Amino acid sequence: AETTEFNGLELLGAGVGFTSVQVGIHQAAIENQVKMVLPDATSTGLGIVAADVSTANRARLSISRLDVALDSVNDQRAVFGAKHNQLSSALGNLETWMENTVEAESRIRDADIARETADLTRAQVFRSATVGILSQANSEGSAALQLLG
Repeated sequence: AETTEFNGLELLGAGVGFTSVQVGIHQAAIENQVKMVLPDATSTGLGIVAADVSTANRARLSISRLDVALDSVNDQRAVFGAKHNQLSSALGNLETWMENTVEAESRIRDADIARETADLTRAQVFRSATVGILSQANSEGSAALQLLG
């Protein structure tokens, strides 16, 4: 409990309390945050500071306290497991969002390339037609000069 930490955050020590993890792209949105109550899992927090087994009654009382502490630890493990699943789901959603964004950008770029290719082809056709018209006009002009000459 005293040494368990993640990214500099003490997870199980005394007085930790509460934390929130940002999992989405919009900070203000509640659904983009995973909130966690961090338990005090120290021996003091679990109520098992000193076990006394000097008599049968005190030993039973110590065992009872250990049972309560084990139940508390198991409950917290279940909470951490649920939060882990929630974070894994958020990660999967973000990966899907990123993949869809990249795919949309690719489609936009592909559409721009297709448009530019069509524009280039149209310009080449116009240029070829213009050269053909000029060529024809020049040949008719020289035929007229031959008749006059």
